Amino acid sequence: MLSAVALPIGGTSELPPSSGDAVAMTLLSSGGEAVSISPPDPLGDLPLDLQQVARAAAAYARRRYRPPAYSVEYWAEESLQIAALAVWRAAEHYDSQHGVSRELYAYLCARRALHKEYEHLCRLYEQETPLPTDPETGEEIEVEDRTACEAIDNLLCWDALARALERLEATDLWLVKQVWVLERSQLAVARELGVSQPTLSRRLEHIRKQLRGWLE
Repeated sequence: MLSAVALPIGGTSELPPSSGDAVAMTLLSSGGEAVSISPPDPLGDLPLDLQQVARAAAAYARRRYRPPAYSVEYWAEESLQIAALAVWRAAEHYDSQHGVSRELYAYLCARRALHKEYEHLCRLYEQETPLPTDPETGEEIEVEDRTACEAIDNLLCWDALARALERLEATDLWLVKQVWVLERSQLAVARELGVSQPTLSRRLEHIRKQLRGWLE
């Protein structure tokens, strides 16, 4: 539970402290100016009071945790986006029966959304196998994807074979299609051509050697 939250929005509003968590939500800097955010500002569509709430929730999340593999800069941008959306949704569903101010309710909802996203990202990261790192530099070492390499090699082989087949005479190409693609028996093809099966076999062997020579 949040015990004390200072909300300098149209005056000061405080909740009485309890024995739980003692967290102060600083919405303005000591100079009285709003925290600057580089454009584009995800808070632009929110009222000023909710902008300050979203900034405070995002700042709290950045101090307490950061998702695996997220840089400080990226988490700063992402947390602000998440907080802005959560604050907007909370304001839409706020009811005075919640027993707290709209700003405090939105702040708590934003903190909940940020931590939920953090836990979700941690679970996703646990399912991934991290890349090995260089012991000297600490940089990740890219591991060869053997499956991808095999797929590329197969494509290259098929492409080379297609070009080799284009060099065959029309009759030889027809034989290749009948025997090796359609898988017809040599005897059936030989009968269709009016030649003996041994003659067809020798012709196919000649075609095979010719293709192999072109592919080497």
